[in-house]
Amino acid sequence: MIKQTDDNIIRVVSDNYEEIIIPLDDVSAKEEEKETTKALIKGVVSGFIERNYAVGGFQAYITSDVSEILSDMTDYAVEKGMIPENTVAYRDLFDTKIMGVLTPAPSVVRAKFKELRSYTDKEAFIFSETDGVPHNTITPIARRNGEQYEMDLVLRNNITTAERPWGVYHPVEKLHHIKKENIGLIEVMGLVVLPARLQKEMNMLARTVVEGKDIHNIEEIKAHADWVDEWKNSYEITAENIENIIQKEIADCFVQVLECAGVYKRTEEGMKAFKRFLSVL
Repeated sequence: MIKQTDDNIIRVVSDNYEEIIIPLDDVSAKEEEKETTKALIKGVVSGFIERNYAVGGFQAYITSDVSEILSDMTDYAVEKGMIPENTVAYRDLFDTKIMGVLTPAPSVVRAKFKELRSYTDKEAFIFSETDGVPHNTITPIARRNGEQYEMDLVLRNNITTAERPWGVYHPVEKLHHIKKENIGLIEVMGLVVLPARLQKEMNMLARTVVEGKDIHNIEEIKAHADWVDEWKNSYEITAENIENIIQKEIADCFVQVLECAGVYKRTEEGMKAFKRFLSVL
């Protein structure tokens, strides 16, 4: 909700945040306000002034719903004659101008993309390229969450070594019996899609374990033998519980798959490297 005032001061109140007060005679950027809501509002107002729009004081109560905020701002623009006609076309043009002030220009986005692709941190074994072969890329993931849309920009690196020919950030070889296929968008989001081959293999494996046969000698499932040896003596295995046991062990295995795929590990060194990367954003 927005209400016009005559004191040439912008006051903004938002849920669970302190009131923001901005005198219109001082909308200049300040270093200590960088990357704050106050700086964002100042930027919008400055953009209006640069475009020769008349600006004045107002009080606003806002929520986190951007569409409602844009609608209120557009209603205000209609009331003040800043929009020729109150039509869908003119309203869309106006909120596009607002978003143009709030969001960076495409050229800025492209420049930032190139900067991120060239990011290198030798201490963390992150190289943007080796011998002219690029390794960094960005994968966009967009999805709907309730009535809103979310987008993740996932930074990925496909560097390989002689010891890890599948990729430094690919599952290690001992996990290939469960996940040898490439890591995709599903895994990037922390979710799991198991290879279709596992259904048949796990059914055969369950019967073999219950019957006490040597998995090492069965061609179709011997790739899982060392893995089964790691956990089979930790359970009292029966025909009734073997399926649940295998499902649990696959889940534990896949946790390791996702840990392998993470460029920044959840260790002290990994978090330090992650913070170094955040410092360039």
